[in-house]
Amino acid sequence: MAHDVFVSYSVKDKTTADAICAALEANGIRVWIAPRDVMPGSDWGESIIEAIEQSKVMILVFSANSNASPQIKREIERSVNKGVTVVPFRIDDILPSKTLEYFISTQHWLDAFSPPWRNIWTVWCPFSGRSSPNRRGKWPNPAEGFPA
Repeated sequence: MAHDVFVSYSVKDKTTADAICAALEANGIRVWIAPRDVMPGSDWGESIIEAIEQSKVMILVFSANSNASPQIKREIERSVNKGVTVVPFRIDDILPSKTLEYFISTQHWLDAFSPPWRNIWTVWCPFSGRSSPNRRGKWPNPAEGFPA
């Protein structure tokens, strides 16, 4: 499946990652997210690498959980190495570990631990070639797309 965005998250933040995925897809943005898009019987690591390579953007659901995850560190490193833009979507008011700081310190972060969550659309629009977040030119309702 062709996609625009790879969502990187800790399994402990799956509810938020799924909400981001649903909100993006509701606006016509193609998303790759594990485990949904890992084909049965395929190699997990290979699937992750292929999905990162085929993405325009990686959204990192940045939290205390992802900050401590060795898997997230690997995904971010591969994304940076392959020239995929990383957009940290911060759901906890914390600073990154030194390893993640090395990779994400220069990017603009979206703070989603307080409203407005719609800032994610502002960042996505230039990558999607759109001037507005959806076909009707309206912002999605954050209450429907992201946890309060």
